[in-house]
Amino acid sequence: LMMAWFTLQVPAGVGIYWVISNLVMIIQSLVLNKIYNPTELAAKYVAEEEERKERERQEKIAARKLLKEQGMEHAANALSQKEIDRQKLQAARKRDAEKYGDYAD
Repeated sequence: LMMAWFTLQVPAGVGIYWVISNLVMIIQSLVLNKIYNPTELAAKYVAEEEERKERERQEKIAARKLLKEQGMEHAANALSQKEIDRQKLQAARKRDAEKYGDYAD
């Protein structure tokens, strides 16, 4: 109601500007909702999150297996993820050094 009053009281350019800008915003919203469908994006996000959690679970299983092979299963629960990563990196470096012959501790 107030918009109609201003449109009639001020020069015609303001009313035309408001009408055109609103039409452009409506078209923009429709196009963006068609391209970036919120329900599809939400489903994709949930799927990626589940995949990431599964990957992390598999990494934890692999780390525990590595520790078990080294005879440290009881210490696995006390280690942080950073310490587990450090041990995995150290073991990988040791394997590479043995493979390529330049072992340095």
